[in-house]
Amino acid sequence: MAINWFPGHMHKTRKALAKLMPQTDVVIEVLDARLPHASHNPLLAELRGSVPCFYVVTKTDLADPEKTQQWQQYFQQQNWPSVWGNTVHDELVNQLKKQVRALVPTRGTADKPLRLLVVGIPNVGKSTLLNKLVGRKICTVGNTPAVTREAQRIKVETGLVVFDTPGVMWPKPEDEDCGYRLALSGAIRDTAFEYPDVAYFAIEVLQKRYPQQLQTAYHLESLHEDPLENMAAIAKRRGMVSRGEPQWQRVSELIVHEFRQGKIGKFTLEMPTHSC
Repeated sequence: MAINWFPGHMHKTRKALAKLMPQTDVVIEVLDARLPHASHNPLLAELRGSVPCFYVVTKTDLADPEKTQQWQQYFQQQNWPSVWGNTVHDELVNQLKKQVRALVPTRGTADKPLRLLVVGIPNVGKSTLLNKLVGRKICTVGNTPAVTREAQRIKVETGLVVFDTPGVMWPKPEDEDCGYRLALSGAIRDTAFEYPDVAYFAIEVLQKRYPQQLQTAYHLESLHEDPLENMAAIAKRRGMVSRGEPQWQRVSELIVHEFRQGKIGKFTLEMPTHSC
């Protein structure tokens, strides 16, 4: 099943972003360390033109540490300025401020403030970054997509202002797997996909790339080639069987939510050679 989630307010936000770009000195894009390609919005390159971009990569605590190192090396090779962290903390924010100021040294005074535009797909940690950056709660933080709805201009300190915008998705991912990775991470509202489809995708990927972690997490005696068989085994281990049949919806929701919470393990779903 293809996933296509592009709420009407996101179309409005795309238009608003285009209007804000001439007033922007640096775009800050927030990415998910588990899927840096899929969480990067390809519309931004078109919209920002020559405006420099700085990346804040979050959720490293949920990602494969070895793969995160490889991704960091890739960003360095591409000359993409970035900071990485599992949560947005003071040190990360201080690094961010210092590095973005260096990108535009001609701005940053009271009469010529440095203007930052913070963007990111839903549920990637953008609102958390804004709250920490400003030093007070200005954005609602939630575990569901599309919490922020209206763009707003916020003064951070003398010489620094930011524009906050709702999380922006693009109309349709170029391939089905990209949509599944986004749904699995929590970037797409749960009502826009079927849990069994996304759970099947998760098990299929994990049994190929992280078989031992998957087997250990669910105390499985062995792994089958068929992801459905593994899902059925997980349902049995968790007592999600009715009249001898797995309760597919329940076990699917379990798999997706435990992946998002890091209860199964630390996984990275794509590498720099991946594309969306």
